Amino acid sequence: RARAPPFAMSSAPVDDPISSRDAGRDASSLDASVLTTNHHASFIRRSSEDRDTVEFVLTEHLRMSGVYWGLTALDLLGRLDVMEIEPILNWLQQCKQTNGGYGGGVGHDAHVLYTLSAVQICCLLDRLGLIDA
Repeated sequence: RARAPPFAMSSAPVDDPISSRDAGRDASSLDASVLTTNHHASFIRRSSEDRDTVEFVLTEHLRMSGVYWGLTALDLLGRLDVMEIEPILNWLQQCKQTNGGYGGGVGHDAHVLYTLSAVQICCLLDRLGLIDA
């Protein structure tokens, strides 16, 4: 029997608490044992390593925000440990411009959105000292 990939849509029966949730309830009502954090963390990690795709090239200008959202998701899953943090921080510093702002990628102009994402990444990783470095 072939196994579905971990990110496939669930085939849960209708009486399953996950599939019968109403939109008015928040995620805190879900059973945490249902969430397969290892699969999600692995997917995020693989996505960050997949550099030989057209999507990677076409989204270069969004990279800073993408890194922030990926790291935030991993932090919420309690799995920041799956990422190598130092290379991310080195890349982040390469995105810093002489005016103190950050671009969406290396060599990109500084922008308030990507500067915010850079500050959020530094906060998330407890490295605020890099902002003034």
